[in-house]
Amino acid sequence: MRKLFLTGFAIAFSLFVMAQEKTRQKEVGLSFSNLDEFGIIYRVGDEKALWRFNAVSLGGSERKSENLLDSESEDTSNSFGFGLGFGREFRKVIANSLEFRYGLDLRYNYSKYENQNDNSVYNSDSKTNRFGLDFVVGLTYDISDKLVFGAELSPGVGYSISKQTTKNSDGDISAKIETKNFSYGFSNSSAQLTLAYRF
Repeated sequence: MRKLFLTGFAIAFSLFVMAQEKTRQKEVGLSFSNLDEFGIIYRVGDEKALWRFNAVSLGGSERKSENLLDSESEDTSNSFGFGLGFGREFRKVIANSLEFRYGLDLRYNYSKYENQNDNSVYNSDSKTNRFGLDFVVGLTYDISDKLVFGAELSPGVGYSISKQTTKNSDGDISAKIETKNFSYGFSNSSAQLTLAYRF
């Protein structure tokens, strides 16, 4: 409850600060990470500094594996995840229509994974909550007065908590595992492309 209150207070304070500044520029658009995750991004501020809101990022998959020698044996796995982000970015003009961007993002990600065997040999599921601080480094190119293309990398640090439950063939819980992980790094998997409309 305390964490929820602090998060709500931080968001409310940030919106209050945003309301006090003179808003001259707004951007809304789509963001793409890898080839299987997308999101909606909203930015507001002036030409030198903008608040960033990664409203939604979604990803998921479904996989089925079948034993060709045993038609009744099939493994099914499903995954789903979403993320929210909030931060601040600053821009510096490099050349005509090209700007360098840098800043920070606070992020929250949730993911769920389920794995089931049709013969009920096992059934497992896991849920992960991740909190992170990402550094934003990238470029922004103005295609036109209204259309903006961007590319950025987000190296950062993160802390995650995962809980996994495994059930045996009788449906009884055979294992409950909690994993805590601190991570940091820089890789091309954190690359993001954005296409936004400026108004």
